[in-house]
This record gives sequence, C-alpha cells and structure tokens, in this order.
Amino acid sequence: MVERDKAVRLLERLRDEARTLGGNGQCHERFRYWHQQVEAVLEAIFGPDADELREFRAIRFDFDPEVFRIDGLGLDTAGAQNRYFIGRLYDAVDLLDSCIVGLRTQDSR
Repeated sequence: MVERDKAVRLLERLRDEARTLGGNGQCHERFRYWHQQVEAVLEAIFGPDADELREFRAIRFDFDPEVFRIDGLGLDTAGAQNRYFIGRLYDAVDLLDSCIVGLRTQDSR
C-alpha cells in the first residue's frame, strides 16, 4: 500500500504527463511507458482488483478507422485518429483527477 501523500504526488505527475502526450499517438514509446506507469501506480495504490484500475484499462486508446470510414466522403483518418486519442487522454486525466480527489478527501471524512 502506498502512503496517501505519495500516492497523490504520483497520480498528479502522471496526470500532468498525460496532458503532454497529445498528438504523439498510442504507438509512441513515451505513451506506452506512461500507460504502463499508470497501471502500475493504480495497482500499487488501490490493488489489483480495484475499480480505478478496471476503469483505466477500459479506456480504449486504439482507433479503428473502419468505424469512421464513410465511402466517398474522404474522411481525414489521421486527424480523426489524433482527435480520438486526445479525447481518451482527457478521459484518463479525468479518472486520475477523480482518484486524486478521492485520496485527498479520505482523511477529511
């Protein structure tokens, strides 16, 4: 179990780092390292069966261009993929923020 203040600092660092990943794409090594770190930190703080870890793992950063393919419309797949990826990063930031708030308010109950 990670001490509360350390857990908050770790989550804040990962949240802030997520905000710098936009546009790099899920194949980028930096994103993959960040993703692994988030999983490891969430598991260390909340446990391997925690809802927080399940929620993070449920965020699908991968983009299926077939879902957005519309014949004859010339969809900008690269642009759509980047917007989708950034949207999922925002989902992760929201989840990390929620974890931070939850940890900060634990002692105030």
